[in-house]
Amino acid sequence: MLLAQRTVEVRNRETNEIYNVLRSDRAVRHGEYQRFISRNTPLILGQYKFGEKVGIWAYFAPGRADLSAVYCYDRERFIFRNPEFHDGVSIIIVDEKFVDTILCTPVSFVGGKEEMTRHFIHTVRYPAAAREAGISGTVLVMVKIDRFGNAANHHVIRPLSHGLSEEALRVIIALPNTWQPGTISGQPVDTMFVIPLIFKLSG
Repeated sequence: MLLAQRTVEVRNRETNEIYNVLRSDRAVRHGEYQRFISRNTPLILGQYKFGEKVGIWAYFAPGRADLSAVYCYDRERFIFRNPEFHDGVSIIIVDEKFVDTILCTPVSFVGGKEEMTRHFIHTVRYPAAAREAGISGTVLVMVKIDRFGNAANHHVIRPLSHGLSEEALRVIIALPNTWQPGTISGQPVDTMFVIPLIFKLSG
């Protein structure tokens, strides 16, 4: 098992990386990997297993903290692309399968990032267990925005412990259902969207 291996945490201040290596072979990365733009602002989040990238990896736009892409190494494919950073390419759903395509109009939340952030500020309740344990980080929640602009199928694709995943899911499900669906040739389509929720402890 991944967590059964004995590991040592490495913090590289020059590259802003935090990761684990095997105690028996410190050249082999094993466990959580994080690289930051600045304190608490992620650039890359992922996981290694015996030196190989596994599971969900999230990539953020440098200097912006906007989610750029999510890649699943188990499926060997992108499961989310932000069209702003990928020449307009998004991921839609066709017959329950993920398909890369260029949308004429990408998915958007009415009110934009500012309105979504305002909702998070007023809605998030930092779980006491996470606060007491000093746990912070980023939870990723995947949502399907259907052709009618409804959000559905919310699920956590990058969890955190001590109630943070549950809180992220609660807060994102509680977002007002005011989405503009993605369109192709003027026709709305079902589109995948990933929302990062960053939990930061003050001090």
